[in-house]
Amino acid sequence: MSKDKLFDYYISKNPALAKQLKSGKVTMSANGFRKFFSTTYDEAYKQGFNQEPDVEEEEYTEPSSSSDTLKDLMGIFGIR
Repeated sequence: MSKDKLFDYYISKNPALAKQLKSGKVTMSANGFRKFFSTTYDEAYKQGFNQEPDVEEEEYTEPSSSSDTLKDLMGIFGIR
């Protein structure tokens, strides 16, 4: 959803907001702010959930126990 569509959605759900924007004095109650945040989060979550990942995830391979790096790391934490 674009910024403009989201803004239009807010205006359609809260016509008083359009009047407040015209007057230049926008007020928001604590409940109104929570609803605003929830709506924004829900829409962003839906957009992100429906998108394909940008990069392919590489398959994790466990390091071999003979790895010098692993031995060094284990030494740092006192594991022998």
